[in-house]
Amino acid sequence: MKRKVISILFVLLISVSGFSIAKDYNLGATGGTGIIIYPSLDVSRNFEIGLGGQWVAIPSSVISPKFSLSIQGFNLGVAFDYSTYNNGWPKPLMFSLKYVIQKGLGIYGDFQWYIDPNDVAISFMLLGGNGLFGLSIGGGWDLTFGFGVNFAPGYDWNLNTFFGIQKSIYSDVLFLKAELANHSYRVLFDPFFANDHRGVFNLGLNIVPANWITISISALDLLDANRSLALSLNFRFNP
Repeated sequence: MKRKVISILFVLLISVSGFSIAKDYNLGATGGTGIIIYPSLDVSRNFEIGLGGQWVAIPSSVISPKFSLSIQGFNLGVAFDYSTYNNGWPKPLMFSLKYVIQKGLGIYGDFQWYIDPNDVAISFMLLGGNGLFGLSIGGGWDLTFGFGVNFAPGYDWNLNTFFGIQKSIYSDVLFLKAELANHSYRVLFDPFFANDHRGVFNLGLNIVPANWITISISALDLLDANRSLALSLNFRFNP
């Protein structure tokens, strides 16, 4: 019990999820799915720091602290998964880079180092969204879609696709978010809350009480039997 309390306090103190965040910024550090709802095209044009993580609370516990830097259309992220139910295994440390080429068009890539067992993998994605070729779905909907490949030595490459949306349902305070994808954010070892049996469907809410903080609750992998519940707390800083 004491260990669980410490874990909860740890997450609340330093956590900020990579879920898409409203009000013109995004702390997405990894993936297409699972840790982040989707790698939104939104990147701050000013210097910005993101800090925090995500806690998958049900049915077991995975803590994922994150750190990101954004400036001039670039977003550099670092994230780490620690499974408290399994001695941390496989302990992936993930580095990502996102760049907005022009309105509605961007690229994303990440490098994943699995500490236990020792292995590496790479992901690359081409991102599209509102504003691409002057198109917009309007109505306050934020749309992001993408496709790309995963590669790891000794493994076959895989084609990945995803489709994500976010919509304000109460002013700029409450947002609905959803994602459908054919892959989890980990290349080599799917987390228990995002396996690839039938794709990944994530659904959740963002609460944005102020421009520098977002609270999130999300249901993960709803199409599979291992569906889970994740909580997160998001911060951004403008030094």
